Amino acid sequence: MPRGFRTLGEPPVRFFGLRIEYEGAPSVPARRDAEVAVYLHSDIWFPFVHGAEHPWADYKRWFDNRELALQHTPRLNRFLGELRALVTLAGGAWKVDDSECHPRYRQWIGPDGIQLDGPVPELMPPGAEDVTWPDS
Repeated sequence: MPRGFRTLGEPPVRFFGLRIEYEGAPSVPARRDAEVAVYLHSDIWFPFVHGAEHPWADYKRWFDNRELALQHTPRLNRFLGELRALVTLAGGAWKVDDSECHPRYRQWIGPDGIQLDGPVPELMPPGAEDVTWPDS
């Protein structure tokens, strides 16, 4: 696994952008060049994952991660919706940058966030979740 996924303090999602300054009452953005970049550094948000550390991982078949993703991805998507509204209000454009998306996960990424009801890929066979992992 990449070091960043094993190091305490590395977040599963990071945000970058220019500071937006507000003025007046009610507050309106004083700058009209808003830019925000959202980077997901974990696949926990997605409905299906490859399970890179799983003994059977072959990067062709997927593990069904919907039960976990349904617990936290809707909250991320609500946050992204609020962020989208602020960026648009500040004159910025909201889009998915395909050059920054991992091709394997692109099918579940949309302008509204992670789509949990997207296409179902070829899944690992039943019993894969019960495999004994080697000690590392």
